[in-house]
This record gives sequence, C-alpha cells and structure tokens, in this order.
Amino acid sequence: MKRYISIRAKFITLFVLLITIPFLISGISTYNKFAEETEKNSRAYSMQIMNQVKINLENTIKDADRITVAPLYNEDVLRILEKHSYEEPGEEKLIPSAEITKMARVAASLTLDQPGIERMIFFTGDGIMYSVEEKLTQRYWNEKGNSWMQEVLDAEGRLVIIEPHETTYYKRSERVISAARALNHPATGQSIGVVKIDFNMKELEALLSEVWLSDNSQFYLTKDNGELLFPDELVNFPDTDPGDGTIDWNGQTYLYTTMHSKSTKVNIHGLIPMADLQRGGKEIVGFTILISVISLIIAYLLAIFTSERLVRPIRYLQSRMRRVKDGAFSERADLSLMNRDEIGQLAQGFNLMVTEVERLVKEVYETKLREREAELSALQSQINPHFLYNTLELVSMQALKERNLEISDIVASLGKMLRYTVDKQERPVQLKEEIRFVHAYLQIQLSRHGEKLSSEMYVDPSFESCLVPKLLLQPLVENALEHGMGNSGLTITIRASVLDQDLLLTVQDNGVGMPPQRLLEVREQMLCKPERDGSRPKFGDTLKGYAIKNIHHRIQLLYGVEYGLSVESDEASGTLWRIRLPLRWGELECTM
Repeated sequence: MKRYISIRAKFITLFVLLITIPFLISGISTYNKFAEETEKNSRAYSMQIMNQVKINLENTIKDADRITVAPLYNEDVLRILEKHSYEEPGEEKLIPSAEITKMARVAASLTLDQPGIERMIFFTGDGIMYSVEEKLTQRYWNEKGNSWMQEVLDAEGRLVIIEPHETTYYKRSERVISAARALNHPATGQSIGVVKIDFNMKELEALLSEVWLSDNSQFYLTKDNGELLFPDELVNFPDTDPGDGTIDWNGQTYLYTTMHSKSTKVNIHGLIPMADLQRGGKEIVGFTILISVISLIIAYLLAIFTSERLVRPIRYLQSRMRRVKDGAFSERADLSLMNRDEIGQLAQGFNLMVTEVERLVKEVYETKLREREAELSALQSQINPHFLYNTLELVSMQALKERNLEISDIVASLGKMLRYTVDKQERPVQLKEEIRFVHAYLQIQLSRHGEKLSSEMYVDPSFESCLVPKLLLQPLVENALEHGMGNSGLTITIRASVLDQDLLLTVQDNGVGMPPQRLLEVREQMLCKPERDGSRPKFGDTLKGYAIKNIHHRIQLLYGVEYGLSVESDEASGTLWRIRLPLRWGELECTM
C-alpha cells in the first residue's frame, strides 16, 4: 500500500521546488547567456575598433605611398637625384644651396597638411641627404646604422613599412616608424635615390591610443613577418597567431582577435582577459544565489501559513465532484467560497465543465440534425458538370471543321452553363433558371445530334418563380440522351404542372425505353441510400443510376419522404421521370 502523504506536505514541497529550481536554472542560464553575449559583443566591439584602426592606417599608408611617388614627376628632383646617383658615398661634398632649397621646397609642399608625417628625407647615391629641417638632420649619410636601406632597395620601388628603429641621420638620435621607397628614374629605370618618411610618433600614438577594450586588454600591430610595429615598448606578446578565439598565454585565458590589412601588410591584434569579461557574470551569479536563498525561505513560510487555507477549498470542491459523479449534473461549486487563485480557477473550470457536459447532452438532437444537413450537402456536392469539358472539345472540333457561325451559339450556351454551375452556393433556384440551364444544354446537344434530337418545354410562366433544387432536371435530360437515343431520333419533353398543391415536373422521352428488369433495378437503386465515401461523380459522366439516386435523396433530405423522384418506362414508348416538390416561392409556400 502506498504511503499516504497529505496534500499540505505536497504543497510545501511543490512550492519549494517551484521556487528553487527555476531560480537555479535562471541563474545558470543567465550567467551562461551573459558570458556568451559578453564575449560576442566584446569580439564585435574589438573588431569594430580594429577595423577603424585598419582604415586609419591604410589611409595613412596611402598618403605615404602617394607622397613618396610624387617626386618622380618633378623634373628638378629627378635632375638633382640623377646628378648624385653616379658616385659612391664617400667624402663630404659641397652641395649647391639652390639644390638644397629646391629639394626642401618639394619636401615641404608634399608634407604640408600632413600632421602624421614628422619629416621627409631624400637620400642620394653619393651619400647626400635633403630635408626640410636642415638644422635637425645631418647633411650626409652612410650605410652604417641604416640597415633598413637594403630592404628598401630590394623592394625595387615598392613602398616598405619599416619597424621602429634608431635613426643615425638626425643630429639627435630618435626612434621612429617609417615608410620608404627606392626612386627609379621613369625613363631609364635606374635607381637614383631613396625617399623616406618618418611618421610623427605622437600622432601615431594618439591615433592608436583611442583603442580601449578592457582595463587589462592589450592592443598591438605587427608586420607579416611577425616584427612588432606598435607599441614600441611592448616586449611580451604571443609569438604565434592562433586565429580568432581564446588563447592561453602567461597563465591566463584571453579572448584573441586579429585583423589583417592587405594593402599595408600590417596585422592588428587584440587580447582581452576572459577574467575581465566574466567579472560581471560572477556578480550576477552571486546576486542570483542570494535572491534564491531569500525566496526559498519566504516560500517555506508562505507554504506553512497558507497550506490550510489552500486545502479547505480543495476539500469542498472534492465534495461537489462526488455529487456530479453520482449523476447530479446540476451541481455547481459556490465561487464565493473560493479565493481568487488557482483553486478558484479550478472551481470555475469545474463549473464550466459540468455546464459543458449538460450542454452536450442537450445538443444530441441538434447534432443529429446537423448530420442530416451534412449528408444533404455531401449529396449535392456529388453533382459536378464534367461534361462541359467534352463540350469544349466539341466546340473546338466544330470550329476547325465547319468554320461557320454555329459555333457562336455553342459558345453562348456553354457560357450560360458555366455561369450557372460555377456558383458553388447550395441554395434553391428559380425554376426559370433551371429551365434556362437545360435549354443551354440542349442547344449544345442539338449541335451534336442535329435533326435526330428535338425538345419541347411546357412551363407556364406562373411557375417560373417557383424554387427548386439546383441541377435537378439536367441529369435526367442527359440520362435520356445517353440511354434513350435510337436510330429514329429522340424527342425530350419537359412539363411543369400542379398536383395536390405540389409542383410536378416531368422529363419524358420517346426513346428506346427500359426493359422491365432494368426498370426494376433503377427503382431499387433510387431507394438505396447513397454511399458517403466523399467521392463525387464528374458532371456529364454516364449516370448508371448514381445521379438519379442523388436527385431522389436530395429531394427527400430537403423536403421529406413524401417528395422525390419516380420513373415509368416502356420499350415501345420511352421513359417518363416525375419529380414532386413542394410548391414554394421565396420563403413562403404557394397556395393555389
């Protein structure tokens, strides 16, 4: 036997679990989501910052590239450099002041409005230097202490970014980052000198110092060969590029991001300690744990205090349920005794459930009526004018074959039939509409059968407004054409009359008729209930009793068993179909 546990103990346990578990799940999920979003946002932010740095660097290098190429288009510069390109560096030479002035003016004009460039210097092949600030630079240079020169010459005219290095051509040694290019004569291709740009370190530091990722983050630039460009004082950085992700370095885990500039061949790196990113998440976890503990204590107190008040309405509701179980469907829970909580909603739901059960019992009769109407709708939906497709084929063949105006009448009749059959509303129609439809159908069949087919209609105008079910006569006319047509032709007669306050419609033909055995089979088919398998015969198919059975049952479902379809047939005189309907106009029955 299972151990009995009071509902009060269950409530206390449930409240504790409902408070504790969600808070634990919420805390863990919040921390993980926060860490994930923080890492993603930090990565996106660092990439955005580095992309801006990349753009600034590329713009600066593009300016340097443009400035270092410009001297090749100055005749004075080419002439002076070419003059000093045929001698090796050696003893100091006397330099004409005109040359110094011209070269200084060129350098000054090219570096004007370029705060990122400290100075521009020309190096000739015979060891002479030209600069704007002659007082700050030496007049001559030599290969000693200028190891970068060979790298520039090996580049064969391409711009070279030179990592931080000590200069020997300033009167006071400075550490700079530079860009240099070997100048080759445009006509001869011979090297006539080198132009070098020293970047303003303060401007470069100001440009790159705007990058801030976190308190302990690091940001640095390297060349493709791994040589450090910025900051110059950074001596400890990862010697490998692990790609975007995390990296363990110096005993810590870092979020590592990198970006490469193809035009400058410079790599931009960012290192953010994961501890910095997770600091906020740990605070959230601590706060969540505190809230969880406080909520758990409150939950215990509230569960103990309110358990009795919760159990009392449940017991009351239980007694009402026992009454309903015994068959008292009129029993209801008194909602005034319930609190506005889940138990009150449960009592309200109980009342609604009992009311619904009572309502469903009362609706059994109405459900049967709806089933009858659904059966009627299914029977009506089985009449589908498929023969119109055959008529269209006939019209096409007739047009190609005869080329006469007769096709106009066929198409007009077909249009009337289409307009009539396309309307899917299951509603009664006036008798004149049904007659027009049959007339249009016969017009098309007359074109097919010619003189072998004739029709007669005797419908008093006073009956034209009577309401009849839709598609009532045409299946019988089609049946006469399919089964009654003989070698001597066929005449179809349609009449409307009144019999005992009812409307009587007849469709008669003088065709071959039916033998007694076949007539008996047709009458038995009319009395059989049609199958409700959801299928519908195509309009115009060979009927074989299917449409006749539908017509009969449609009429009986609509008006009762005293109405319907009957048939008489003789092989000598043809077939006569009688349709009996209540005589109605609009919503009112007709009284003759």
